[in-house]
Amino acid sequence: TPRLFAHRQTVLDGLAQPPYIGCMLSTTLPRRLRPAIAAWALGVLCAQALAQSALPVNAQDAADALRRSATVVDVRSHADFARGHLPTAVSLAQATGVSRREPLQALVSSHGIDLSREVLVVGAPGDAAAMRFANLLALHASARVHWLVGGVTEWQMTGRPLSTALSLAKLPVPQYLVAQHP
Repeated sequence: TPRLFAHRQTVLDGLAQPPYIGCMLSTTLPRRLRPAIAAWALGVLCAQALAQSALPVNAQDAADALRRSATVVDVRSHADFARGHLPTAVSLAQATGVSRREPLQALVSSHGIDLSREVLVVGAPGDAAAMRFANLLALHASARVHWLVGGVTEWQMTGRPLSTALSLAKLPVPQYLVAQHP
């Protein structure tokens, strides 16, 4: 912990210097207040970064999200989806290639995914593409977006059932996406 604290202090000291906080901090505030303002600014920056990314969750948190009627988006291949998926999941195997707002808007709208409601993204265990897609959704969603880090494998290993039923087609949800966290 001393090394971590020392590193944190170095970061805070660096933030207290211009240009990070700006000229106002270095010229108008008393020297003793600068570290406190730098710590506050670091907290704001961290909060903004967290607000723009999906929340990594485990199987228990995912089950809780399902109880709250979260929409489950499975980004694995269609073959993997057919072998077993979380209950009520929507298959979006093509989602991992999406990186811009317009295609994302068309994709989620056509599959009936409402980004004003809680969303849970599922892939393979530690799937980086699933994480990127969840983070992209989080950038545009007004509700919480979760990423099941252990994927379907963790879900199954914790004794939770998989479904092989085809997901019912959902009606399209017209949406116009804008970045919620600029």
